[in-house]
Amino acid sequence: MSKYLKRDPLPLLLQSPSPLLRFRASRDLALCDIPGSENSSASSEHVESLPVRYMLSASKNGILGDSSHPDIYYRGTLWNFAVCVIFGLTMAHPLIDSTAQYIISRKQMDCGAFTPDCSPPIPDACMTGNMLHYLLIAGVKGPEIERGISWILDHQRPDGGWISTPVSSYWQLTRFLLWKKSGTIAVNERNDSTASCVYATAACASAMASFYMKDSRITESLSRAADFFLSHNLFCGQPDSGSAAFPRSGRNKNFSLIGFPVFCQYDIITGLEIVTAAEKLHEPGAGEAFNSLVQQQTDFGTIQPHNYGTGMLFQDRCFRKFREDPELWTTLRFLILLKNANHYTHERNR
Repeated sequence: MSKYLKRDPLPLLLQSPSPLLRFRASRDLALCDIPGSENSSASSEHVESLPVRYMLSASKNGILGDSSHPDIYYRGTLWNFAVCVIFGLTMAHPLIDSTAQYIISRKQMDCGAFTPDCSPPIPDACMTGNMLHYLLIAGVKGPEIERGISWILDHQRPDGGWISTPVSSYWQLTRFLLWKKSGTIAVNERNDSTASCVYATAACASAMASFYMKDSRITESLSRAADFFLSHNLFCGQPDSGSAAFPRSGRNKNFSLIGFPVFCQYDIITGLEIVTAAEKLHEPGAGEAFNSLVQQQTDFGTIQPHNYGTGMLFQDRCFRKFREDPELWTTLRFLILLKNANHYTHERNR
């Protein structure tokens, strides 16, 4: 099991009424020898589950979600694609394949970065990292992905992070929100005194952690990104100050409140995932966040979510309509983190 668990919650995931949870637990925890966790039988069941069918039904011309407004949370193309990937779909599904190609053609700039819907288009680190992360998990490979990763590497800042917002003043923010006019992010990006954005840094680091070619440049960049989080104790217990990402100011009152980030979000599990990928979980700056997470367990070894803010999965209509259990989904994140850190093995696999 794990010395950090009060009780092994895996049976709760494998016995959940949700085919999605059962599939993800089987696939991502590599537990095919556990009764009821066989990928072969779970795979077809999870694709036919009501939430997946609901997400896939919201498509037009082979594109998931609202392609006229692809950036809109909870119904746009980007959101629906990300949620389907979280649910376990990959490029093997025709709609995931066609939507991935659409996202690349519609949102990726010549420089490799991805842009929000604005005029003129402008590179955005948060969107670039988020989209590359989900495209990689879906199984996309090729020059477009590699150009995006190169852009991330080229725009890492001296503090190890990235800046995200396509605006640099409240007037620019108003223009962006009302008329989709981009601002002058490059000014802030070049200013070393401006703090990097926690959301953008989490997105870009997650993309690199998911990248299929771990060369020395990737390893070094991911290490620097981990150091950014470690230098801030993974922002454990801290609020979103808005200093680097003021359009999101006030969204998070406490990053130790756990949720299930999808877009432009962060919690301490995300930070722990990044430092684990960089093989730095043992360093002192991660201790407070890790201990805080472990202490949030229930007596059943589960983790209850407390962040339902914008950009978190639990606001999605699939969870409201089909009664997916946010606590078990959060627990799945927790177990995957422990497994990747070599701190969890199901007792039947010993």
